[in-house]
Amino acid sequence: MSLSNKKFLVVGLGLAGSLISYLLHKQGAKVRVVNQTDPNSASMVAAGMWNPLSFRRTVPTWLAPTMIETIHKVYPEMEKDLSAKFFFPRKIVRYFPNEDYRAQWLKQAGKPEVSDFLFLGDDKLSVLKNLPSKVNPDQEYFGVVGEAGYVDLPAMIEAWKNFLIEQQAYTEAAYSSSFLDENETLIYANGVGALNTLPELDDILRKNKGEVLTLKNEWTGDTILNNGKWLLPLEDGNCRLGASYDWRSSELERSEEVKDFLLQKLDELLPGHESQLLKHDVGLRPTTKDRRPLVGPIPNRERTYIFNGLGTRGVLIGPYCALALVAHLSNKAEIPAEMNVQRFF
Repeated sequence: MSLSNKKFLVVGLGLAGSLISYLLHKQGAKVRVVNQTDPNSASMVAAGMWNPLSFRRTVPTWLAPTMIETIHKVYPEMEKDLSAKFFFPRKIVRYFPNEDYRAQWLKQAGKPEVSDFLFLGDDKLSVLKNLPSKVNPDQEYFGVVGEAGYVDLPAMIEAWKNFLIEQQAYTEAAYSSSFLDENETLIYANGVGALNTLPELDDILRKNKGEVLTLKNEWTGDTILNNGKWLLPLEDGNCRLGASYDWRSSELERSEEVKDFLLQKLDELLPGHESQLLKHDVGLRPTTKDRRPLVGPIPNRERTYIFNGLGTRGVLIGPYCALALVAHLSNKAEIPAEMNVQRFF
């Protein structure tokens, strides 16, 4: 069923709002977006990385093969439609902190569901050519994820916002019910801001504080380095370093303790390299108590949906989850139980 005769009002223009409004537009729907720009929103602060492996246990993340396949379709298509560039594949060098972790990695690397995402053998060693000699790890104490990268979220959001403005489909304002026209379906995709108007989500949608540093560093490689924290080289020659994860605090104050800890991890990654701190950002990620998104119709609210709670892996899982909601809105396809908001009601 086509959405060409359907109208939607999307609240929010971060990662979630951009994806769902773009994909609805691609299906022919008439979409408007209302958004209150927030420099501390998760999408404006986040590094936008994707990685199909959980480094804690060296296992694939939720539906990793499907998620990877989907992002390689959606983001490049969005780049083409908007004549913009924001999707950047990268490799990750993961340093092993100790012998136990090395043993775990090697064991897991023997499993096809993990090895499919790794560089092994000569491919692994070839990555060393792009690293400065001082950071080259012992060949036995690092692994390489070949399928990873980042999305420049501010660039993506700005490109889509400009398109919406040209279509006279964007309003810069805090949402209120007066914005909703008759026959429009409402979709909340505004991260933790949804808590301001959806009190039923108070114990479901949660704020997770994260801090990220932006640095000018004398090393300008094209490989993400990870030693428990990550160093991401950007296209503009700077780097992002992060990130912290604090579910106990929802305050937006910058923490000197977090900054010092991140810089200590940087010294371990790039010993002897000079760097200059350019920015120290803090934001609130929208997450849930079971670490799965909130997708679908909100109970007891007519024509009201949510697309939220993408959490720390939003860039990876967002396109797949947005397509699931579009399929539901266009042909009543069932929303997968793991992401369906109904699981909490």
